[in-house]
Amino acid sequence: MDDKPDLRNQFLKLAQGRLIPLDNDPFWCEFWTSPSDASDIYNLRDLQNIRDQNLPNFLTLVRRCCENIILEARSGVSHRKELLNSVRLLTKLLPLVYELPSYVSRIEENLFWRSQYDFAFLTPRRRKKPLLLNHGVASDSSGSLPKSIQFGTLLILSLVELLFTDKLTVDGPNWRTLGEYILWQAGLGGNSNATKLNYRYVSNRSEILRLLLTLCSSPMYEKVTQVVSSGSRFLNVLLSDLPKPACLSLVFSCFNFMARNSKPLASGADGDKEVLSEAQMTCLMMAGQLVALMISYPVPSETVSGRSQRGMNKTKLFFSKLNTQLELMFLVSNLVDIMRTPLEPHNSESGAVSYSESPSPAILSSIVLLWELYQCNSFVRGLLAKRYLQKAITALLFHVYSFHDVAQHAHSCKVATYFLLAISTDKPLVELSIFQMTEGLLNLFPPEFQTRSPMSLRDFFIVYSCQLLNAITPQSGGKISRILESFREFLWFSFTEMLYNIVPVLNSDIKASSDVSLRLSNINHEGGICYQACQSLNSLVSLFSNREFLRRSSKNAELLSLLIRAITVACCKNPQASSCLLMGILENESMYQSISSVLKFFDDEHLRNEIRVLERLQEEEESSVSMDSDVELMVSDSELDTDQGSIISPVDSAESPIVGSRNNSVISTNTIPNTQLAEDALLELALRPNFPCGMSLKAQEKLPVDATLRMSWGGNDALQVICAIIIPGLKQKLDSCWSNRAELRFDKYYISKQIELCKFDEVLKEHEHMIPYDALPFTRSDCLKISWNDLSLGWYTSMLYWDIYNAYDLMRISIKQGISIMGSLSSSISILGRLASSWVGNTGQPNNNPDALLQEYVKQGLLQSNPWANTLLKLYQNHAETGSFAPFGIKFGDNFTNSLVRKVSGLRTGSRTSVATTGLEEISERPKALKRASVSSIHSLNSLNRARSYTPRNSFST
Repeated sequence: MDDKPDLRNQFLKLAQGRLIPLDNDPFWCEFWTSPSDASDIYNLRDLQNIRDQNLPNFLTLVRRCCENIILEARSGVSHRKELLNSVRLLTKLLPLVYELPSYVSRIEENLFWRSQYDFAFLTPRRRKKPLLLNHGVASDSSGSLPKSIQFGTLLILSLVELLFTDKLTVDGPNWRTLGEYILWQAGLGGNSNATKLNYRYVSNRSEILRLLLTLCSSPMYEKVTQVVSSGSRFLNVLLSDLPKPACLSLVFSCFNFMARNSKPLASGADGDKEVLSEAQMTCLMMAGQLVALMISYPVPSETVSGRSQRGMNKTKLFFSKLNTQLELMFLVSNLVDIMRTPLEPHNSESGAVSYSESPSPAILSSIVLLWELYQCNSFVRGLLAKRYLQKAITALLFHVYSFHDVAQHAHSCKVATYFLLAISTDKPLVELSIFQMTEGLLNLFPPEFQTRSPMSLRDFFIVYSCQLLNAITPQSGGKISRILESFREFLWFSFTEMLYNIVPVLNSDIKASSDVSLRLSNINHEGGICYQACQSLNSLVSLFSNREFLRRSSKNAELLSLLIRAITVACCKNPQASSCLLMGILENESMYQSISSVLKFFDDEHLRNEIRVLERLQEEEESSVSMDSDVELMVSDSELDTDQGSIISPVDSAESPIVGSRNNSVISTNTIPNTQLAEDALLELALRPNFPCGMSLKAQEKLPVDATLRMSWGGNDALQVICAIIIPGLKQKLDSCWSNRAELRFDKYYISKQIELCKFDEVLKEHEHMIPYDALPFTRSDCLKISWNDLSLGWYTSMLYWDIYNAYDLMRISIKQGISIMGSLSSSISILGRLASSWVGNTGQPNNNPDALLQEYVKQGLLQSNPWANTLLKLYQNHAETGSFAPFGIKFGDNFTNSLVRKVSGLRTGSRTSVATTGLEEISERPKALKRASVSSIHSLNSLNRARSYTPRNSFST
């Protein structure tokens, strides 16, 4: 849809050279009275150029939109259309203000936090009198708000009040009359009797929630290293200055809506429910995102009495003190249910069982909320341990297992992985995970997520973690997706660190079973690792010890050392419980023995590379000496620099794992070509836990500079225990039971029982002096724990903001999954029929069908583009690619129906735009470079504006 002429002309006037006063009501009011629906505003083009041509007018428009919202909130919303248009317009304009380089230093304070506004701070000449905040915005009939309140605080308070306003977002008296806020739905807080959704209210709530999220999105325009220190002033107000009843009502309402409306409506053949479902999912996503942002927000530090102190997050403080059993169960159960959406089976009319193809659009919000509650509330931690541990961990694991290579879910998979890593450091939870999983839960899983026999949650996690790591590691010459290529190293290290944490853990309350019919599926002593999990671990050792895998990156040797150390610690601390693990080592003796030869190969290769470098330097030196000294060589400075560069870095062979393995925590500025790579390297270090004894930076610094890999590798001692103690000791204890197992036809179950009864701990005690200290039975096992700091918190916050940025895409995918082109065609035909009816209605008989009017109202408020698209975000770079195509100007797939109806609507209104041209002009759902149409007009712009040339803007890469 093209820009509406009246609104477009207003923006053209805004871009002219003259400054328009703040009190010019007829001019400013046109911006929120002329648009008829959301598309008139969200489809506006070329606003960056208008902003750059006349920044004072642009900022004055932002200020007037804020004032109009505050006025409507204080008056009880007498003009609903004007209010919603002001909300939409402010949502559209704010990202263009945030991206300005001078926003924090010059604009923010004057525009949002002063009651007296004057754009003289942008102009060389100051006005005679400052323009005051007029219309009585700072006063209130009830006198409850002080006149000295900051303008930005008043804006936040007004938006929160609008979310609880009668006939706009709720049914019932306003909070001023009732003295309390009416919640949207029953649940937390519990003072609401609403049972059925009012989709008009849902649409209006979505508009206001979107603006609240946009107001709090200024950190998107900061680097990840500055997110925590800078923060968002609007978010600070939401967490600290908002009255407690308003803050709690907002959080309760958002969470209740999120919990009770997590499943989209079933789309009918006529497509009617699709519009309502989109409105429901939009409100669901933004409600969850706002609550997740509020509870997880790291409030910036403040200077108090000369000392820097971290600010207080009052929302998190409230949830940390929540102890009502029913409310806690409501919280945890609904969050887990949202996370388990792809694991819930659906029975069709034919009796076939199907599963959702994508997670809930609120998946990241659910993960963040559950993680924050797990960290801050001990009662939630206890409830999770007793009732929801198996469901929560399997849901998190399945999310990463199934969607790690999907671009839209990469950020939620990263947070889920980090949450699992945090749980793996909680020893009481890990001990509880050693109990057997319930068969009812296992039988509900999709076929690709089921096991051959019952097992504990810990063993289940080990099996599918190893499968995941094997799946993301291509064989020699194999190809992987670009998304997975940037993500797999994170998965390698995170899941290997989890295995390091959970493999040695046992539970003394678990008794071994000896049912002959179960064979290797019997429960081991103290819940030791089952045989299937041991096989998975050995397959992962085989992968990590592969020569090509170690050659691929200098860090991969650390993965192998962590895994070898975990297996050794488990075997040495309790050999009786680790009988299956010990048998797996015996079965794979050749693999463990060959690891030493692989390390020796890399040592020899590194030595050969150094010899080649020395030989080349010697040859160059000899050739330079043998030159005729009488010949004067004219060498320019540039040539000298180039020649020196070729001598300084002569090694062109593959990267050796030797140097990187010893210096994984050291960032060399010589190897980082720019600031971005340096920040990425710092962020990578901040996200990784401190390595155990012998692998830490302090331990590596004590090694000689020329130490070989076999000397510096962190798994040397553990591998020596396996090869020199465990394997010979087991053979000696088992004697003919192992050596003649084929002739005697001893099966694996019998051998594992012999290992369990052979008193192998005597062998370990005899060689105690050769076993590393952390593997001894009486020592405490190390855990690789997450270390929170400004960088890791900044990364964590950036994942939430990426979810907010990508909300439109996630919502559309969740709604349209499973809808084929033919289904879209049938829906389109039905909509075309309604359009034909409306044509007849234009002759004098309007369509008064309540359902049709509701559909039209909700559709007018739907977001059709990303408000942050084509702005210069600094927080991250999106490399996603669109998966749709647009032949003949009609976009098949997600937007097929809307695209087709838009073309027919254009025919109805007499539009002469061709179908192909219209398709090219549509706003993309994903951020990418778009060529914006010029807003220049010879009738409305002055000569300066007419003389400007089109300059394409930078847009962040997708």
